Amino acid sequence: MTAFFVTKHPLINSQVSKQGITENPINQIVMQTTYNISFYCRSSKQDRNGQAPVELSIVINGSRKFINCPFKCSPIDFNKKRKPKYIQDYIDCQRVRLATIVSEMATSGIPLTADTLRNYIRTGGVKSYTIESLFEDYFRLLKQRVGKSLTQTVYDKYEWVKGLFFEHIDKTSECSAITPAVIQEFYIKLQNKYKDSTSAGMMTKLKSVIKYGIDNNHIKINPFQSIKINKGITEIQTITYKQLQDIINHKFVDRVQRVADMFIFSCGSGLAFCDCMALAPDDFVIKDGKLCIFKERQKTGVKFYSVLLPWAVDIYNKYNGNFPKISNQKTNSYLKEIEDVCNIPVNITFHKARHFYAMYLLNKKVPITTVSKAIGHSSIQMTQHYAKALETTIIDDISKII
Repeated sequence: MTAFFVTKHPLINSQVSKQGITENPINQIVMQTTYNISFYCRSSKQDRNGQAPVELSIVINGSRKFINCPFKCSPIDFNKKRKPKYIQDYIDCQRVRLATIVSEMATSGIPLTADTLRNYIRTGGVKSYTIESLFEDYFRLLKQRVGKSLTQTVYDKYEWVKGLFFEHIDKTSECSAITPAVIQEFYIKLQNKYKDSTSAGMMTKLKSVIKYGIDNNHIKINPFQSIKINKGITEIQTITYKQLQDIINHKFVDRVQRVADMFIFSCGSGLAFCDCMALAPDDFVIKDGKLCIFKERQKTGVKFYSVLLPWAVDIYNKYNGNFPKISNQKTNSYLKEIEDVCNIPVNITFHKARHFYAMYLLNKKVPITTVSKAIGHSSIQMTQHYAKALETTIIDDISKII
């Protein structure tokens, strides 16, 4: 084995000024590094034509790594004091390339070791980080939150968004492929297929993944910076008090009656479906003679302080707090039957019971801040959507001064 070229990188040898470190910022990273490279011609591997492979040896802080160069030459030529031009040109080219690589690594904050330098030379840069890798890393964190600060339902929605986005972009591409144009086109596709509120929710979830990529330096330019997400104006719909009374007074078959009872209970407590299904007798307390529920919402973890209205108390007494457990699918199906039987012109969903509770309280002049706490909204802005729907309250309030 014949050694030809040994050098210390000029960046490593920069001197420390009287004030501390020289103007070269790379010194802060590599100043204390012992760095040597050597080129060897492996004469022991000489082929029939007298050509032997050239190998690069990297020694940093005592650690040595070898790289096979895509180059062969005669060991005799390689060992000459005055090398043939093609050999000298190759060595000089590699010297410049190595200087550039070390500078890039220092600028990118990549530790300079024999391993990292060898990997950088082999790959032409840092390890490829694809869009799929970005989502895998983010979803690994999401999965750890399920059952704590995140519900399985919300996690499944993230999975849904991921699937749609992967249909829109090649997931094996580098993260740099996520450009503002790509995001804008994806948003337009969602808007053409879904309601504004639904597409806005999807975009918000995608934005959280992109933010993770930006925060961890995988994405250099924020592709959302020029995208305005339109949440739209969701019209609050619910049943009237008379329609609720029609449901309360009607006698349904047992399978439908259980769903009707839970809907009635929600109209008098403001609980969402998942929170109703998770109730246990121990969740109820008596405060100042009123039956109450003080818990955290499963969906958001926000605390709510529900005071049960009379018809909800009746349902509690009927089951003694041990409410029936019903699937979401059956609940929606039976609510359609209730809608038809009671001739209710509103598309009844379980969430409309929650709307009813909030709007009933607001119509009874309960302060909006109190209503927000009662139904577990994370901000009063969410509750204000209900207040906008109270036309009768507006007319009544203004009529008092006319």
